[in-house]
This record gives sequence, C-alpha cells and structure tokens, in this order.
Amino acid sequence: MARRRGLARLLVLATYRPVEVLTHVHPLPTVTQELRLHGQYVELRLDYLPEPEAATYLSQRFSGALLPEGLARILYQRTNGTPLFLVTLVNELVRRGTFREGAVSWELPEGPASVAAGVPATLRQLIGQQSRA
Repeated sequence: MARRRGLARLLVLATYRPVEVLTHVHPLPTVTQELRLHGQYVELRLDYLPEPEAATYLSQRFSGALLPEGLARILYQRTNGTPLFLVTLVNELVRRGTFREGAVSWELPEGPASVAAGVPATLRQLIGQQSRA
C-alpha cells in the first residue's frame, strides 16, 4: 500500500518493543525503512515514567482515592518506571489482595514490605519472556 501512487487515507498505529524486533527475524525494520524513505513513517518513542508520573497514574487509576504514603515510590523502584511493569504489578497486587480498598482509603494490610518483598509471578514471567527473546 505504501508504494501506491494514488492518494489513500490510511493510518496504521502500532506498538512494539525494540528488543522484540532486534532478537527475532522480523519484517518491521525493512518496512519502516521503506516507509521512512518515502516520508510515510513517524516513530514516537515512549520513555520510562518518572516517579511523579507513576504517582499520577496511581491517582488516576484509583480515582484520586487516598493511597498509602510512599506507594508510588515503592512501585517506581520495583518497576524502574517501565509503564507495562507498573500496570502489571499494580494489577497483580490488587488481584492478590495485597493492595485493596479499605473503608476510607486503599490499603496495604501487610505494609509496604509486601510490595517490595517479591515480584509477582505474572511480572516475573513477563521479564523472563523478555530475557529469553
């Protein structure tokens, strides 16, 4: 489609992890190179979240509810600001009940150490997949 001479209204929006493209035989580098040559390609790289942005994510995710003090810092330290890891870790903490809604605010019944102590299985699996790729 990129080689068409006539006009076409088409937007392709895609996401990928560079490590996946580098470690596999993947057609994306060839396609993006050709699109770039014809001025038909724009890449927007997403950076890691700074700690204040992680706190903003939590605030929005939990509708501005009161959250345990230092939670954003702990999660930021555990995930290094990687958005996918942050979301996965929060999902797992909620799923396990490690982080749950209390009467007045969201709580860590077992304290902040429950977050810092270990990486949940889903996140560990995700990291394992990345390192084997």
